[in-house]
Amino acid sequence: MLFYAHLLSTSGLFFRSMEKPDIWQISFYRGSALIVCVLVFLIIKYRASFFDNLFGIGFPGLFAGAMMGGAQLTYMAAMDNTTIANTTFTLCSIPFLTAGLAYAFLSERLSFPTVITMFAAGLGVLTMVWEGIELGSIYGNILAMLTALMFSAFAITVRKNRKFDLVPALLISGLVNVLGSLVVTGGEYISSDHDIILSFIWGCVQSICFPIFIIASRYLIAAEVTIFTLLEFSLAPLWVWLLMNETTTTMSLVGGAIVVSSVLARTIYDISNNHKKVR
Repeated sequence: MLFYAHLLSTSGLFFRSMEKPDIWQISFYRGSALIVCVLVFLIIKYRASFFDNLFGIGFPGLFAGAMMGGAQLTYMAAMDNTTIANTTFTLCSIPFLTAGLAYAFLSERLSFPTVITMFAAGLGVLTMVWEGIELGSIYGNILAMLTALMFSAFAITVRKNRKFDLVPALLISGLVNVLGSLVVTGGEYISSDHDIILSFIWGCVQSICFPIFIIASRYLIAAEVTIFTLLEFSLAPLWVWLLMNETTTTMSLVGGAIVVSSVLARTIYDISNNHKKVR
């Protein structure tokens, strides 16, 4: 999950590197790349049993894929309709929403270290975005909340069905992105080769990240696995600051440090405990 968060946090770099970024064009090409990469991976992995595993995901896989795809679309739309700070602050509710859903549907209880990590990381995100929080667009804020709810639903579904391989569900996610963007734009796409290539690379990166998330969900409870989304939010502005000289505030750096420290401390705590158990 540490690797997942670091890799997915590069999304800001991809977006900032585009010449004429359009959220629906990005969603179309990124979703297409996700489908292609996941298909190649599944064909290599399953070979002759490819179709059996593809159609074996059942309703849970279809639902998980739809939730992930919907979350990706509403996330992009939220950033286009309200402030980045509003979007980020709303999304920091994901671990808390997931914890509530996990308790209701999976009977998963939170350990004290997990509660402390969640609140510390949430405080870090709040510190990062505090200066930019505005009322913004009600529509954009609702989209951000829908993103948080759908991602939590995805995490819960994957965790509940952890005995099954739901990586094929990512094909549904890519398809939702492609079809959703086609509906909004009416199928009209005019973009530079530069932006198309970046969107495809971005989709390929996501095709690595999301299977890692699904695999990690087999070993971590739902609330714990979504804590790492906060690490992603805190690292994203750091990369564009370091690599693209994009101005950032002291509060953003302080908040990011709080998130990184809290997640890192929790990781070290878990590794130490597991080492003691092994001994």
